[in-house]
Amino acid sequence: PVTGSGWDADGPALEANLAAVLTHLRQQALDREIPDAAMIAQWHAIMMHGLVIDDPDWPGSIGDAFRGGYRGSRSELEFDVWVPPNPAVPFAQVSEELDAFFAGLSNLLGQLDAAIGADGPSTDEQLIQVVNVSAWAHAEWVRIHPFINGNGRTARLIVDFLTVRYGLPIYLRIRPRPKGEYALAGAAAMRGDFLPTVRLFHALLEARLAGKDRPD
Repeated sequence: PVTGSGWDADGPALEANLAAVLTHLRQQALDREIPDAAMIAQWHAIMMHGLVIDDPDWPGSIGDAFRGGYRGSRSELEFDVWVPPNPAVPFAQVSEELDAFFAGLSNLLGQLDAAIGADGPSTDEQLIQVVNVSAWAHAEWVRIHPFINGNGRTARLIVDFLTVRYGLPIYLRIRPRPKGEYALAGAAAMRGDFLPTVRLFHALLEARLAGKDRPD
């Protein structure tokens, strides 16, 4: 892929990287692999391949450590971040928060896997449960903000993974970043409130199923 693009820039480099990630994660979803910290870090590393830090507020000492590196996992990544005015989890707590996140997600997916076959949800209740779990996972990832950049993209990749895993149509695009209600739901998630994300995701899926919306 093209190299040298900024880590937030839409363009050929990010587009190629996301295509590679999506191919990879969708097979993992179909195989019903259980996500863990290593899996998501690999997605992030692929997504950020060849992209460079183009924000002068970040020190050059970070180097390549940000690609797939969780905040606090090494000295170069000992940074606190925020999405004004909301702070993310302090870097010293990211590892503990991720352990809790993946344990909770594994438990929820175990329940869904036992109930939902390869053909997808067979009842409205099962569909609701899939969307609720997707919204929770997205909101928790945003709240923790475990990477120094690319957390929103990664949260949306997790939703894509769960959507494919349970046979639903893609209803949340990865890029460009959604705006409007999505931004408001993200701000609420930073404060620990994931209900706006639940409501938004149900509305997006309903529109997608009705043919009124497209994920692109």
